[in-house]
Amino acid sequence: MKALSLTEPWATAVRDLLKHWETRSWPTHFRGEFALHAAKGFPRWCKDFAAEQGVNVDALGAIIAIGEITACRQTETVVKEISEQEKKWGDYAAGRFAFKIENVKPLREPVYCKGALGFWTVPPEVEARVREVSGGGGGCGGAEVSACHALVLRRREAGDAEP
Repeated sequence: MKALSLTEPWATAVRDLLKHWETRSWPTHFRGEFALHAAKGFPRWCKDFAAEQGVNVDALGAIIAIGEITACRQTETVVKEISEQEKKWGDYAAGRFAFKIENVKPLREPVYCKGALGFWTVPPEVEARVREVSGGGGGCGGAEVSACHALVLRRREAGDAEP
């Protein structure tokens, strides 16, 4: 299993479906399932941004969800299609790249492990634990996780700020 580390609160924003594109200075050919890792570092300016956005970070240095990278596009093509909310969560300057993240399934509990830059391979024992707390198999969360995610989506669509 591959993983991608994101500084908080960006990892939590992906897990909580506030963010669907991850912007980077480099492109990727990778497509498929990956583990979403919340980086250990949490600088003051990131804490300030989390507070401004109302995002509660609950894990650092841990895998918090499984998702799927389905596309990599130049930011110039993506920025025209996304919401203002989404734009807050990325650097869409010209010359950068956006990875589309879909099918996000939060883990029932964080799985703590060391992250790395770029896409990295999750150690086998960590992957086994991730599968265990995600409901097993192909990255699908357990029924209770999926039901919770569905509730969050319905409330957001209805305009409720809090799940």
